Amino acid sequence: METALKFLNDREIKMTDEIDYAQYLINNHPDHFFYIDQCPFSAGVKHGQFELVYREAQRTKFGKRKYDLDELKFINILSTLWLYSDVFVSSDIGERKNVKQEISKDQRTIYERLYRDIKWHEITEIDKLGDMELLIQLAVRNSAGVEFYFEAYDLFIVNSWSCFMIYFNDLKKLDTVEKIINTHGLFLRRLEPKV
Repeated sequence: METALKFLNDREIKMTDEIDYAQYLINNHPDHFFYIDQCPFSAGVKHGQFELVYREAQRTKFGKRKYDLDELKFINILSTLWLYSDVFVSSDIGERKNVKQEISKDQRTIYERLYRDIKWHEITEIDKLGDMELLIQLAVRNSAGVEFYFEAYDLFIVNSWSCFMIYFNDLKKLDTVEKIINTHGLFLRRLEPKV
């Protein structure tokens, strides 16, 4: 999506649409690449059993309740970062089908406006908390691909299954962001070590 390419190219990390930017960053800048996750370390096969995927979690009351709590943690973290930074996004929200089924009725007005405002390959500033919360929710649920750029922190965040990948251009911001993440009950996890 457009935000990733602009963010990386502006930092002289030359990218094109043909390159998987996440894999490129993992391979070439691993010390700047992290996950916002429920676990402090990857636990191999067991890690997959611990992760909650939105559609699977909806099958039981306990699964839904646990998922809703974890989803709220991601919303609170990214919304807190949003509070102190201009945030720019790109999303494939316009390319996804059945997104309305994934959100509550009171969010549909916000969704319809975002659907009109965020067009494929366009970067949009998010200045309303409700917009930010809905985009995070759609990202956590994998109902839409969303790329977030937080200008004040010079970091890039993108959804990845049940977590978010985060790239710090400026590692001086790492401690502040990690405190925000930990305060809300999640972890800033490096690629390694694997337990």
